[in-house]
Amino acid sequence: MRVAWRRGALAIVLGLLTLGCGPTSSGRHTVSGTVTYDTKPLPKGRVMFEPDAGAGNRGPSGSAEIVDGKFTTSRNMGVIGGPYIVRIYGPPVESGSMNHVDFPPFETKHDFPDKDTEVSFDIPAAK
Repeated sequence: MRVAWRRGALAIVLGLLTLGCGPTSSGRHTVSGTVTYDTKPLPKGRVMFEPDAGAGNRGPSGSAEIVDGKFTTSRNMGVIGGPYIVRIYGPPVESGSMNHVDFPPFETKHDFPDKDTEVSFDIPAAK
């Protein structure tokens, strides 16, 4: 009887701990926004959010796909509040393609608030 009670109590505790680890309690926030390159929406690419450890942020990394100049992270790929290094990668150049964006990887820093946020990244053309 005692063993069964302990197993039951353990199952309840593990269940509660699992609930506490879900995306709503992760402390992450969605980030959405736009990316332009040479004043035009970046057709496709990826935006990556790396916590800026040098500025004291030891939170999780995140990322989102860029489509037609817009992106939105899912909550589990979002950020916590604080300083991040943001890296933006453009579309890969297809062999023989005349319609591509010659886009070098871009890096900047951004201090995110501790809430869902919207941000725009305007990247000047490479010279």
